[in-house]
Amino acid sequence: SWTAWSPFQIPELAAGRADARLEYFEDANEILQAFYRARMPFYELRKEKMQRKMAEKVRRLSNQVRCIRMCQDDTLSFSELCARGLEDACLE
Repeated sequence: SWTAWSPFQIPELAAGRADARLEYFEDANEILQAFYRARMPFYELRKEKMQRKMAEKVRRLSNQVRCIRMCQDDTLSFSELCARGLEDACLE
């Protein structure tokens, strides 16, 4: 038989927290604010990781451009490349 309580009747909006407590919200705006506070540290970590990867890529590409320009200007000889190695000769 049916009772007055049903799992589909939710009087308030609720969400679980990391410390195993339920957090109740009055409206959707409060839900978004709580989500923002919870996720922001993870977004910042991801952003820092992406910035480090991008900085490494920029450094590598700028060294490649520098090496190509040095070869064009004859400031870097191929005998020097063979003696020290391409990477050592082109790095700043």
